[in-house]
Amino acid sequence: MTILIVDDNAKMRGLIRSLLTGKRFRCHECADGGSALAQSDVLHPDVVLMDVEMEPMDGITATRLIKLRHPEIKVIVLTDDADRRTQEAAHAAGADGFLKKEDLISVENVLERISAGQT
Repeated sequence: MTILIVDDNAKMRGLIRSLLTGKRFRCHECADGGSALAQSDVLHPDVVLMDVEMEPMDGITATRLIKLRHPEIKVIVLTDDADRRTQEAAHAAGADGFLKKEDLISVENVLERISAGQT
């Protein structure tokens, strides 16, 4: 399974990658929504783990554009900003899931369910 990790914080991308290392996931990284959109066109990942607050293109905008171009790609929003408004915006953009960064341990479980076709 190919995973695209999108976060403007390199340490966070590294942490997520380390959680998935040694598993059956092939991880790629980028630092903003625009790069995520471009990489989605090239890599056709199975799942995008998408941060929200990034510049110049935020994760909500990138999620909407990725889902328009590639509706088969699963986008899981992974953010510190887990208020109701952000969750609603992610859902409206087409996100397939929403996780708080404080709950990173759940990322592997979510990816396993997606891999098993349980989303």
